[in-house]
Amino acid sequence: MKIAHLSDLHISPRSRPENSDYTRRLLNYALEEGVDHIVVTGDLTDLATPDDFLEARKIFDEFGLLNPFRLTVVIGNHDIFGGVHLAKDLIKYPGRCATINYERKLNEFKSYFLETFENIYAPPPPKVFPFVKPIGDILFVGVNSIAKYSKFANLFGAKGRVYKSELSDVENLLKIAAHDVRKRILLIHHHFNKQVDTQFSSRQPTLKRLELYANRLKYKNKLYRIMRRFNIDLVLHGHEHVSHHYSQRGFYFMNAGGCVDKIKPQELMVNFVQFWGDQLYTEIRTIHEDKLKNQRKIFADTLVLNG
Repeated sequence: MKIAHLSDLHISPRSRPENSDYTRRLLNYALEEGVDHIVVTGDLTDLATPDDFLEARKIFDEFGLLNPFRLTVVIGNHDIFGGVHLAKDLIKYPGRCATINYERKLNEFKSYFLETFENIYAPPPPKVFPFVKPIGDILFVGVNSIAKYSKFANLFGAKGRVYKSELSDVENLLKIAAHDVRKRILLIHHHFNKQVDTQFSSRQPTLKRLELYANRLKYKNKLYRIMRRFNIDLVLHGHEHVSHHYSQRGFYFMNAGGCVDKIKPQELMVNFVQFWGDQLYTEIRTIHEDKLKNQRKIFADTLVLNG
């Protein structure tokens, strides 16, 4: 199976109208490359408004992706708390986050992409996450990593946390489904890595790097133990607006947060994952659109991991 991994599309007709076109280009390119399945690891929308979600849904529908066997999505912090459109909105933003009904937003997210939540194992409603979805011989494990609003611990709604009840559900779901598949991929929004000074993120301003460090996934030791017990082969995430792959504690990670929002303009990025036998191949492609010459230049960063 060949998988395209996208993240942090930040679709919004109001705040990021150009991202709709970028997303269409990415999806078109991935499908031209013959992918079997597309994964989006959160922040599908920018402001979490109905217009944002309807626009995202319309784009996926245009490509025939509103199907559990073609598309899997997990939620990001922007899909719950939204974001800041104008600089003047920053002061009011924490107050707006405080008014968000967290559980309702989880269910709204699912309702906009309901078709993709078919063919899954999940806890009884009203819970939306976690879920596991078997596609062929691969099991996708979808986890919600968005911390609830807290005046002291999560003022801007961007921090990551997996709560104990959800960790218990992840473990129970894997006990049911993990034995029926050959490979297991964890899908989550937040990044695990403490270091953000890679060749990609070192180009970010110091303040941005500190923000990324502070907003990584916390309280993850039990999740690591579950991943080890059930032999998770790969973790796909976003949140950091860079695209890279790395290893940590013996696990392999791919970040697709730099699909549309990076330092360099006019570049789009897409991650590819492919299993051949017991080997896992990951590839990050940078697509540069040269408007003057109407040529596409593709640069690839490839990693081969032994299964």
